[in-house]
Amino acid sequence: MSHTVHYVCSTFVTATPESLYAFHQSPHNISSIAAPFPPIRVLAANHVARVGDTFELVIGFPVRPLKWLGKWLVTEEPSRLVDTVLAPPIPDFHHEHRFDPAQGGATMTDTISFSIGKIPGAALLAWSFQRVILPVVFADRHRKTRRHFRQ
Repeated sequence: MSHTVHYVCSTFVTATPESLYAFHQSPHNISSIAAPFPPIRVLAANHVARVGDTFELVIGFPVRPLKWLGKWLVTEEPSRLVDTVLAPPIPDFHHEHRFDPAQGGATMTDTISFSIGKIPGAALLAWSFQRVILPVVFADRHRKTRRHFRQ
């Protein structure tokens, strides 16, 4: 049986949707909001997201660094970006970034979804991503994003 992970996390940021969009459309900014471990390094990316553009990252796991090849699926300035991953293949992976106007700033919402195939422990792995890993990762990213925009 395949298991789907679906995670949504929102935060208020004292920035305009336009500023948030401009920041998040460039993979070059990910290292400033990513967790310190594993470190993320950009190998190739444009500073402006366009549908169909790809970007390549290295996630620095100590034993075996992971090359991440992403692709922009949706670019609706200033409100929405959606990316997927081409390699390593993660079935049905989508990361949607939404930036909605709010009084005094914007609400930023990240939605992550992907499938975990028919592997031993898939249910536990899906639960771990949904309830532990993604909440920790995105609480940290959102905190750093708020700090970046001086909240």
